[in-house]
Amino acid sequence: MVADSRGPAISRRGFRYSQQFPGNDVRISLLNYGVNSVVSLIMTDLLLTVSGLLGPLPKNNNVSDPAFDQGGINWLLDASGPAANVTVGNGVAILNRGTDDLNGYASIAQQVSLSAAGNINVSVVTDGSSPYQIRIGDAAEGTEYYSAITTEVRHDAVVNIPVANPFITIYKAGEGQKISIDNVSMAVTTTQLEFSTPYPEEVLSELTFVEAPDGNSLYILHPNYPVHKLLNTSGVLSFGPVGFTAPPASWTGSNWPSAGAVFEGRLWLGGTPNQPQTFWGSQSGALENFTPGTNANNGLEFTLSRFGAIAWIVGTKNLLIGTVNGEHVISSEAGLITPTDVKVDQQSSYGSSRVQPVQVGDQVFYVSADGTKVRAMQYEWAADNWLSKDLTFFSEHITKARIREMTWAPNPDNLLVCTLQDGTMAWLSYERGENVWGWHRHDTDGQVKDSTAGVRNGFSFIIAGIQRDSGNVSIEVIAPNDSEYMDSWVERVDLAGPFSSVSGLDHLEGDTVQVLADGASHPDRVVAGGSITLQAPANTVVVGLKYTPQLVSLPLESGSPTGSSLAYLKRYNRLIVGLLDSALPLINGKRAPDRSPSTPMNTREPNKTGQVDAYQLGWSEGAVVTIEQDLPLALTVLYIGGELPQDVL
Repeated sequence: MVADSRGPAISRRGFRYSQQFPGNDVRISLLNYGVNSVVSLIMTDLLLTVSGLLGPLPKNNNVSDPAFDQGGINWLLDASGPAANVTVGNGVAILNRGTDDLNGYASIAQQVSLSAAGNINVSVVTDGSSPYQIRIGDAAEGTEYYSAITTEVRHDAVVNIPVANPFITIYKAGEGQKISIDNVSMAVTTTQLEFSTPYPEEVLSELTFVEAPDGNSLYILHPNYPVHKLLNTSGVLSFGPVGFTAPPASWTGSNWPSAGAVFEGRLWLGGTPNQPQTFWGSQSGALENFTPGTNANNGLEFTLSRFGAIAWIVGTKNLLIGTVNGEHVISSEAGLITPTDVKVDQQSSYGSSRVQPVQVGDQVFYVSADGTKVRAMQYEWAADNWLSKDLTFFSEHITKARIREMTWAPNPDNLLVCTLQDGTMAWLSYERGENVWGWHRHDTDGQVKDSTAGVRNGFSFIIAGIQRDSGNVSIEVIAPNDSEYMDSWVERVDLAGPFSSVSGLDHLEGDTVQVLADGASHPDRVVAGGSITLQAPANTVVVGLKYTPQLVSLPLESGSPTGSSLAYLKRYNRLIVGLLDSALPLINGKRAPDRSPSTPMNTREPNKTGQVDAYQLGWSEGAVVTIEQDLPLALTVLYIGGELPQDVL
């Protein structure tokens, strides 16, 4: 359960399956790709793969302007009806259909130049907000080779196209609201864009990423390997070692910076194995030029006088450096750091691990040297100092397994997402303005190896690399608008007619899976041959791994004439649980009657908002209440109350 900063306990949304890579470890980062697009960077053994958020992106996409970053180049926009319109911009195409003309439509179309006819991989990524139609033919309204009506966020198909110049058309037809199209691809092969890297699997967790201010460059650091860079040049990606100008002579062999940041127009790097307390700044405005000198714009070098290897560097209000023994602020007398004006002040002596920090507003969250604490470092005007607050003080048991990586997901909820060394996750709901924070732990069937978060169209998404079986790592996503409560889930939709067989489940082979068929819970199935068979046809099916959101109350202390009631057996005469838009949960292992005579046959009982009562919960000293959801449906608990017998009050 997620401890919402407003008070409720809410089921964690499930991880949607994206794709799978061979190996036993993974590292994930992000890079801006156009006006309003991001791509995920999947790093496995000696390989970097560029991927979409919800699945593979082809190396060679035959669609022009597939992410609409160039304003709709080569796309034909068309709309019919008084409330219909099409707009393209900010990395999406929005097809808007009102409700006053059932025969109207809104569409985008393009003639695609394929390298050859035959089996073509087609993919359309949307926000999944309403139904849309994909149509491929020899003309915009000509012979039809493929057609599908769906609500899938990502629709993939392999289509046999007999011509090399087909038209693809995407409609928002009939009554309904708008839908955003994020990406369209048609490719003869699904080979992804890949780059060889020098990083074997065993060093992936030690990598540090530094993003340039323009968002088009990502520097990758490791103390034993030359600094590399992934560069986006007008949508064309390249990767390789950085050709620094006048780099320090010590940067050679297996002696390279392990920490870095961009601050005041300079690239700051430090913490090499041979000079662990030294940091360097590039020339101002030239991130890859380290030519030294005494002019204000020249590169510079400085060594901390207090012992301690540099663990991280962050540029915020000041340049902050964390070492294994303390935290420092790098500043200057004149207000701008130059080769002849550098000032180092130690702010605290807590010490840091090499886990890359995250910036949260005007605070910096970093991990303690033992890996078990998260500290929030912020400038306090009254003390004229950067102070660090332990955010795990009341919940030290949750991060006892030690933090491996962490990331920040701000919208719509402020969440710090930590991956732990034991393969579980610890999340922190954090609302600084209300002085509210609360930890909650999450696990899944397998081990979480890494996670990262980004923002798309204003909403946060979380990408995780999860090892569910030896030798393979799955990339899975909690994306905006997803509201499924299974892990490694996939969705199959065909609004044109019901179906009974669900295929494409190879990543779940041999697993017992939960199933939602047209929104209703279906009996569990075992995946065999990459597919399952339903007991009745359905138009929309979601299949995934079960996890059980669980809320356990603290022992009840109601007081007694002798002092504490903790030593006495007690029970609730009646327990009251407040729900918000939830399926009925199990309360101490029992579910309240969940079928109403007013609910039509062949439809699921609607979610409940209101009070649920439970009785006969049994006697115990703690009167502990356990609320859990064993179905792949929503659960939001607003409050727990109840009635106790007078003799235990």
